[in-house]
Amino acid sequence: MRDLAFESIACELCGSDQGEIIFQTKERRFGLRRCFNLVRCKRCGLVYLTPRPHGDGLRHYYPEDYYAYQPAPQRSGLSQKMKSRLKALILEGYKAAAGHPAPLPRKLWRRALAFPFQGRLQGLPDHAGGGRVLDVGCGTGGYLRLLRELGWEVCGVEVDAKACAEAERLGLNIFPGHLEEAGFPADYFDLVRMNHVLEHLPHPLHSLEEAKRVLSEGGKLLIEVPNVKSLSARLFGERWYHLDLPRHLFHFSPRTLSSLLEKAGFAQVEITHLPTTSGFSGSLQIIWNEATGNPKGKGLRWSRVLNLSLGPISFLAAKLGRGEFLQAVAFKGSL
Repeated sequence: MRDLAFESIACELCGSDQGEIIFQTKERRFGLRRCFNLVRCKRCGLVYLTPRPHGDGLRHYYPEDYYAYQPAPQRSGLSQKMKSRLKALILEGYKAAAGHPAPLPRKLWRRALAFPFQGRLQGLPDHAGGGRVLDVGCGTGGYLRLLRELGWEVCGVEVDAKACAEAERLGLNIFPGHLEEAGFPADYFDLVRMNHVLEHLPHPLHSLEEAKRVLSEGGKLLIEVPNVKSLSARLFGERWYHLDLPRHLFHFSPRTLSSLLEKAGFAQVEITHLPTTSGFSGSLQIIWNEATGNPKGKGLRWSRVLNLSLGPISFLAAKLGRGEFLQAVAFKGSL
C-alpha cells in the first residue's frame, strides 16, 4: 500500500486536544501492516484514532471483501409460498409493536410474533406503511429491501461504489456519497438509521446534525455502534475484534454516545445494550490467527458451536450494562 496522508485531530465531542494513548496497535483483521494510536480524551472520555488517514486515503483501508459491501447471499430451501408466509408473520408482529388496533386474540397473536424482533422493530416509525426511511451507510441495501416490502418509501446513502451499484440493481434509490453531500430536503424523513456507521465517519457530530435537519418533527434516529465499555473490550484489549483499526475512527461508550447525540440537538436519548457474541468469537479468532500466522482465518469467528456457547455470557454482559453493541434511539424535537 502506498504511503497515505495522515491528520491529527482534537476530540470531536469536547474539542480538547489533551488525550492519553490507550493502545499503539496494528490493523489485525485483514493483515495490513501499519500501527495506529488509539487515544482517550482526558476531558470527556471519548476514544478515537489519531493520527488517522486523511480524506479519501481512508478508503484504501477497506479491502474489496469488506463484509458490509458484499451482496446478500442467495438462500435456497424455502419455497416462495413459505417465504411469503414468513414475511406476513413478520409484518403481523411489526403491526403489534406499532400498536395497531385489533381484536384481543389477534393482538395476543401479534405480540407473540413480535417478541423475537423487538430490538429491530424499536427503530421503525410508529405506524405501518407510508413513512419515509433513510438508511445512512446502507451497503447493498438489505435493510431497505425489507422496509420497502413492508410499505415504506426508502432511500439510502452509501460511499462505496460497488455497494451502490448492487443496491441500485435491486431498484433502490441510493445517493453515492456522504450524507452531508446529498442535499435532502429538511423535515423529510420519519426515520434515519445509522447501523454500525457512526464509528466510521470522520465527523460524526456534523453527520448527526445533518440527520436531525432532514428528520421530520418528532422523527426518530436509530443508531447501533460497538460498545467500547463492553465486557469483551475489557477482556481482549488491543485485540478486541470491534476496534477494527483504522476503519473505526471513534469508539463510543453509553455516556459519550448520549453526549454526542445531545450536542447534535436530539432529545429523549435512550441507550440499550444488545447481546451478541461477535466481540468474543472475533477476538478469539484474532488471537488464533496471530498464533498460527494466518491473518485472514475465519473459522472461529463463524463457528456455530463457539458462538452458541458464548451466548449466555453475552446475554449476561448486556444485562449488566456491558453489552457488545449499543443501540441508541433519539428524537427530533421535545416530545
